[in-house]
Amino acid sequence: MPIVAPPRVVIDTNVLFEGLTKQGGAAGLIIDVWRAGLLHVSVSTALAYEYADALSRKLSAARWQRLQPVLGALLAGGVRPDFLFLATAFSRSRR
Repeated sequence: MPIVAPPRVVIDTNVLFEGLTKQGGAAGLIIDVWRAGLLHVSVSTALAYEYADALSRKLSAARWQRLQPVLGALLAGGVRPDFLFLATAFSRSRR
């Protein structure tokens, strides 16, 4: 049986936000599938910044701090290391 590569997708910022902040639902399932490595998520530098910006603005400081490692892990799994560096640098500058 041939090995099938995971589908390549782009996750909208609203889907990311909903998936990380609410239990259940389609957005949560998409994030779970991403975390399981069953999707290859393409993230540009601009989108990584948008993810970090949207989450840092919409969440309380405490909740954003708890979700930063989750976002970092998601980005590390499917994007080039420089994207993770940029998202991390951005989040540190917002403290």
